[in-house]
Amino acid sequence: MAHLPFLPFSGLSPFSFHGDQRLDVSRNTLLELPVSFKAMTALQELVLSFNRISELPEIGGAELRVLLASHNHLNQLPFFLSNRTNLEELDLSHNYFIGDRGTNGDLFNSKTDLFKSTLVLSLKQLRTLEMDPQNDRDNDIL
Repeated sequence: MAHLPFLPFSGLSPFSFHGDQRLDVSRNTLLELPVSFKAMTALQELVLSFNRISELPEIGGAELRVLLASHNHLNQLPFFLSNRTNLEELDLSHNYFIGDRGTNGDLFNSKTDLFKSTLVLSLKQLRTLEMDPQNDRDNDIL
């Protein structure tokens, strides 16, 4: 998978990546993704890890198999993921999902827990789901 270091999004159309199946834009200090990522329906693998993204727009299409978005600033679960039925690997760990912390550091949030349950049930191909909460920002490189 090619890594695109310091990707300049200005001036890119969704067709700049037409036909590409893998895209790695990790470690680019991105704050957001262009909505045009939704048009990348052939995308099978998307790596967004180690950025500063706080919200994921609807991205990819039915072919999306891998989404790695760990070590970002996400605070809401992207609900469109439940429609990505071919998703096999999902890593949303080390983000800032809203909820209360229990005495053991677990994240408690009925909306989050319900979504995780629904997500697991709807994604029959899912083999890996990482959603550990962000509990040590000192290890972040950003």
